[in-house]
Amino acid sequence: LVFEWGIEDWFDRIYVLRVTPQRADDRVAASRGVTPQDVAQRRRAQIPPDAIDDARVRPIDNDGSLDDLRAQAVQAWNELCRQTSPA
Repeated sequence: LVFEWGIEDWFDRIYVLRVTPQRADDRVAASRGVTPQDVAQRRRAQIPPDAIDDARVRPIDNDGSLDDLRAQAVQAWNELCRQTSPA
């Protein structure tokens, strides 16, 4: 919603989860009990990730397992901590 609301200038860095549309649709349909058509409609209402061209954006791949996602989140957190720690 950062880009939909136009508040991207509020942030130094923005993390965006990226996932193939089919995998995203399957996950949302399974976890929320909605139809694939409802999921597709929701996705069309969002800004496509490829349309975001901002140097502050850091993509995190969400096509793998939960453990894969967790490892990337830890890596992102460690990067943030290194960059904000006093020298």
